[in-house]
Amino acid sequence: NTVSTYASGTGGAGVFGALYYAWMASVLPPDTIIQITSIVPISCFLIYLILLPKGRATSFSWNFLAHCRKQNSPRLHEDEAQPLVVDVVETDEQLTETVDQVEPSAMVKLQLIKQVAHLMAALCLVYYFEYLINQALFEFMYFPGNSLNLDLAAQYRWYQVLYQVGVFISRSSVNLFHVRQTWILTLLQGVNFFLLLGHVLQPFLPALWLAFALVLYEGLLGGLSYVNTFYRISKESPPKYREFILATASTADGFGIMLSAFSAILVHNALCDRIKSGQ
Repeated sequence: NTVSTYASGTGGAGVFGALYYAWMASVLPPDTIIQITSIVPISCFLIYLILLPKGRATSFSWNFLAHCRKQNSPRLHEDEAQPLVVDVVETDEQLTETVDQVEPSAMVKLQLIKQVAHLMAALCLVYYFEYLINQALFEFMYFPGNSLNLDLAAQYRWYQVLYQVGVFISRSSVNLFHVRQTWILTLLQGVNFFLLLGHVLQPFLPALWLAFALVLYEGLLGGLSYVNTFYRISKESPPKYREFILATASTADGFGIMLSAFSAILVHNALCDRIKSGQ
């Protein structure tokens, strides 16, 4: 439930932010909206300092140091002679227990990362494709004379809203069903990108609502990949290393977004040059 609630909350924040901007942009210029919205990062800073509970640092002691060395010894204990990421079925009592987290050694860190590298790669590529769609293709997916009478700017805003709606729905789904093979979602997102890229190069979608449906589908794929990746890691990780593995895996989507940001510049410029040349 922790993973589900966290993922659903982040998805809900995306929907709220996109709807807020879409509504505000209909009555105010963008620079005014940005000035009003600047209160948000300030609020985050104050919440971090004032509202969130402070973590208690572990007191240093020779006993604690010896404990960490023992946990990270290459000579694994009998109960650790299994893969570092395994299927774990936890009871309600185990879920409510507080498990002391161990700072893994460099060698153990590498072993742990190798065990979840395929999940991280799949998550990274999903976010690479979806943010490449968002930042490089949305502004070229224009349907003049559409039945909703939306201009280019309005269509772009509602693409963002529908994307976030898809993310919110799928990130809230992990308590209903699970997707174990997340690489399938990566493959589908890649197909979605090339499908929309094909439309930008040679328009074939007959109506705006079809583009809206594909953007909603894009968000569903991204949200499913996100929540199921972290759900699987939270269930299959050794409890004492769980925080380290989750923290490491959380860099995958951010790395994919960063790569897509650089790629989007190249794709955007190439598409603009194509338009200027009359193609």
